Amino acid sequence: MNGVWMKFGVGMATALVVSMCFAVGSAHADTVITGGTDPTAKHVSLIGDSTLAGVRWNNTWGAIGAYNYVFDAESCRRTIGVSCKGREGFAPDNDIETMQRLSGQLGSVLVIMGGYDDGGPTFSAGVDAVIAQARSEGVMRVMWLTMRNADVTYVGPTFASDANTYKDNNKILLAKAQQYPDILVLADWATYSATRTDWVAPDGVHLTPAGSTAVIDFIKDNLDTLFAATSRWIPNFVAQQRVAKPFAACPPGSDLVRTAC
Repeated sequence: MNGVWMKFGVGMATALVVSMCFAVGSAHADTVITGGTDPTAKHVSLIGDSTLAGVRWNNTWGAIGAYNYVFDAESCRRTIGVSCKGREGFAPDNDIETMQRLSGQLGSVLVIMGGYDDGGPTFSAGVDAVIAQARSEGVMRVMWLTMRNADVTYVGPTFASDANTYKDNNKILLAKAQQYPDILVLADWATYSATRTDWVAPDGVHLTPAGSTAVIDFIKDNLDTLFAATSRWIPNFVAQQRVAKPFAACPPGSDLVRTAC
């Protein structure tokens, strides 16, 4: 997507750079954060909705600075289709549009934390589209965080999604990991965070400052574990560190939540 980029430095130890991409013919600006200072570190990307945007809002970059990264998370972002209008007053690019806008910057692993604003009928096609776009960009792995559904009261805009949707979407993710074993891996945030009510707002999905720190630590540890296997790129690899229960142990039909499997 064509755009006008504005960059300014942020005085932090992780050497963050904030870019705001103003879409031509649009009043909104997607915020892009780049960070990392070690030229030998792996390059990764993180794309998400308001759940992941809590990291930006709470300024909890922490551990992810071990990687060179590009970060783009916006309120109300959807996987495909038109995103809803978020808390910052605009409808952001969806996942596919964001990947296209960041073409050439996605690195070897793309981390996705999203799907909370996607209705069930569109999510499966959305995952397919993300995988196809990732392949076209030369991304080696897509790491998708499973969706919280324990004690969740959040209902998506226009009532398109709720806790039951997120359970279904997790099952879709499991099926897609089996369909795309060479590229899609799951990081089980749903199980890992299920009992930590201090990590989330009362709606059960958006992150508190403690939760924002926890999710960045969780992502970084899962990336570490994944990159440790790069010599063989294990098919359908599911990162174990900081994950309470691997999906490989889940029988068909399980709810993929807490320790139900």
